[in-house]
Amino acid sequence: MRKGQIIHQWAAGASTGDAITSYSLALRSMFRGWGCESEFFSDYRHVSFDARRDCRDIRAFPEDLPRGSIVIYHFSIGSELTARFLSLPPDITRVVCYHNITPARYVRSLRPPMAKVLDEGRRQLALLAPAADFAIGDSTYNCDEMREAGCPKTARVPLMWKRPDITPPPDPAVLASYSDGAVNWIFVGRVAPNKKLEDVIRSFYYFRKTVHPHSRLFLVGSFAGMERYVSSLRALTVELDLPGVILTGHVTSSQLVAYYRLADLFVCMSEHEGFCLPLLEAMSFDIPVLAYNAAAVPETVGDGGVIFGSKEHPMVAETAGVMTAPGETRERLVAAGRERLRAFDESAVEMMMREALGPYLEA
Repeated sequence: MRKGQIIHQWAAGASTGDAITSYSLALRSMFRGWGCESEFFSDYRHVSFDARRDCRDIRAFPEDLPRGSIVIYHFSIGSELTARFLSLPPDITRVVCYHNITPARYVRSLRPPMAKVLDEGRRQLALLAPAADFAIGDSTYNCDEMREAGCPKTARVPLMWKRPDITPPPDPAVLASYSDGAVNWIFVGRVAPNKKLEDVIRSFYYFRKTVHPHSRLFLVGSFAGMERYVSSLRALTVELDLPGVILTGHVTSSQLVAYYRLADLFVCMSEHEGFCLPLLEAMSFDIPVLAYNAAAVPETVGDGGVIFGSKEHPMVAETAGVMTAPGETRERLVAAGRERLRAFDESAVEMMMREALGPYLEA
């Protein structure tokens, strides 16, 4: 490629800890390592204050890019950036990096304005897919959606997993609060209806009742804007007379590491995921993964965990009992998770990205 070739990235918003933001910043470092000029631009109206140091305001995006420059648009929601992306000059290579769009039906009754933005995202997808020169999907599931929407060419380039040796030390207060010998389930991710946390709670109810009475469930993630959904989850625990369900809300990086260190099993019941990075995070902390077969989840898990196809809560609880018990089965699952991570190592992802962008990189 030509030294100094431009590969800029766009996203509708950015925040610290967000998977798309983290992926964009990792790619920026990668592109700069190739000798390219690379910046990450976002709409500052939707950028958290602490993330502004890592990205530039889209209003500062240069209008006079040289011929052959590449602009990668990380797309996951309706945005005003879409029209501007479509209006880029024809001598600029337009690449859509598609992270999927949560179906609006999951939030329509809880947050109508959010449902409207998600519906708009689906409408914009129909415009973007056939107009893009190329599309990247972080899962085959996402690539398939882009092709169905009319994109002529796609390539899978997954997210990268974060190595445990560069994570911060675990928060001592969290460790002290829960280091009591309980068997701990965990799910990490934004608290939202598509995650189906009510199903995790129901399965945990059977686990605590019939398998391991001294157990706990950590639901780790922000529930900003989803207070009504959180209230329904709390009401469910009251209805089931189920103690030990901890809804943490937003946590710091050190607190997140502490919850992972405490966990014995990662349980995912989500019905819509374009990738689900926490599955890999759990594997990197040697936590076995038990996940429902939906969307991109089985593709991300691969042979690194246990996938189930029916939400029969007693059965899930029984399987969880086997997976959390010390012994050969658990050791085999931990080893499988470590092996699965190789497919998402930084060097492996870099090779895939270089191959995907190869035809658009100038000699």
